[in-house]
Amino acid sequence: MSLFPEDKEHFTLPNAQLIYIPNFFSKSQSDLYFNQLYKETNWQEDDIKVFGKTYKQPRLTALYGNHSKPYSYSSITMHPKPFIPLLKTIKNAVVAKS
Repeated sequence: MSLFPEDKEHFTLPNAQLIYIPNFFSKSQSDLYFNQLYKETNWQEDDIKVFGKTYKQPRLTALYGNHSKPYSYSSITMHPKPFIPLLKTIKNAVVAKS
């Protein structure tokens, strides 16, 4: 395995398969997507309880999906929002390569 592979890498995991494609998007396209998502995403910072004390979760989160099924962890329930146009663009590019 090369330190900087050019081709697809396949990883077989328990109950999953991962395909890593280096440079799937160019650096400039990735930077553009990152900045746009950072600005346009409706980020949230939920409260989380640790040993009875409540703290702000130390990260921003957002949940988008094709369905309205909520996702719960650590007493936090997130409700997916419909994909924004940029996420649809990224998702469609990934699906096209799958």
